[in-house]
Amino acid sequence: MGVRGIVEGMLTVHYFAAARAAAGVASEQVEAPATLGDLVAQLSEEHTGTTEAGMSLKEVLERSLVRRVDQEKKAEGWVWGH
Repeated sequence: MGVRGIVEGMLTVHYFAAARAAAGVASEQVEAPATLGDLVAQLSEEHTGTTEAGMSLKEVLERSLVRRVDQEKKAEGWVWGH
């Protein structure tokens, strides 16, 4: 067991909004992969559903993650491509 009852090597993934619709579940526990990209790939392979708009979980996650990283970099004064 890890911190606060978390099993070492495991992650709990909570899905919200479009990601929940595409995954078809509210949350799940998965083995922790080496990278965030590996996690997206793993979840995308396991969940093949789509949102009402036709977006796959992979598309939802990639769009969300890119937006989040972009916001963090802008907050730090980063400009993409520079």
